[in-house]
Amino acid sequence: MELDRRQLLMTAAGTLATSSAAISFAQAKTPRLADLTDQPSRSDLYEWIVNIAIAKLQPEDEVDNTGGSYIPGDFTFPEDSRTDPQTNLKREGYHWGVDVSHYSGRVDLRSLRDDKNIKFVYIKATQGTQFKDKKFAGFWSQVKALPKHPTNTLRRGAYHFLAAGKTGAAQADTFLNFVNSHGGIEKTDMPPVLDLEWDIGRPAGPDRWRDYSPDTILSSVKAWCAKVQEQTKRVPVIYTANSWWRERGIAPKRISELSDYGIWIADYSRSGQASEDPKVPGGAKWKLWQFSDKAKVGDAYKGGLDGNVFKGSDDEFEQFASQ
Repeated sequence: MELDRRQLLMTAAGTLATSSAAISFAQAKTPRLADLTDQPSRSDLYEWIVNIAIAKLQPEDEVDNTGGSYIPGDFTFPEDSRTDPQTNLKREGYHWGVDVSHYSGRVDLRSLRDDKNIKFVYIKATQGTQFKDKKFAGFWSQVKALPKHPTNTLRRGAYHFLAAGKTGAAQADTFLNFVNSHGGIEKTDMPPVLDLEWDIGRPAGPDRWRDYSPDTILSSVKAWCAKVQEQTKRVPVIYTANSWWRERGIAPKRISELSDYGIWIADYSRSGQASEDPKVPGGAKWKLWQFSDKAKVGDAYKGGLDGNVFKGSDDEFEQFASQ
């Protein structure tokens, strides 16, 4: 049976209209993101806020850890990652990583894997609903393109900076659409991360989260995590700091509301480094610890990078990394 010419034209027109609508919807759903430029780096945030918070809220006692293992303040890869500089004993059960962003400049990722004893690198992807990290695409593709090494693997991970004023669900869409446009999160990648900390636009400026209640903040966190987990089938990790929770007046026990997700705690304090026991809200267990924002990696990068560690067996790290 044959369709007449008019019916064919009407059908084609309808198909084109539907396709155009779909394209317009996709474009609307994935708005053009601006590059991050003058937003403060994590080092900036630490200098502006964390040092003040530690001085005012958490005065540190002198720590005597004679004979125990510790993380030195001037941590250097690979030396300090392989041997404890205090005990001179080989480290066992440590899995080291760094995180990078557009502030990091040129990083020799192959050297990190082959020469520096680094197992994972987290890369900033997006911030809020308007910004992307201009270095993400390069770092993300470069890690995947590294030639195979007989013994070492460098896992990559993506993280999103949660901004005040936008819903967690909307920010999850921004993160997912952007990362998916660069190949998405694969089974061999680290779990996706939500960066929950000071949202500050200028030196000594206010934390934009100060205008939001703990209920609103945690609801936004949960919404982001739920959507990202649903879409990626991976369990997100939440990066945060004990001093930020204190400053925002969030009861430490409320960390239990995020118990479905791993905690990546930032604590650069001397007591944390000396005891290898960082401060976590409510004494919750941590999966990753960011112990420094100035870890040295030799010729792989001229400055310092954020140094991180997972403590556990090889099997435990593999289980976490693939969750």
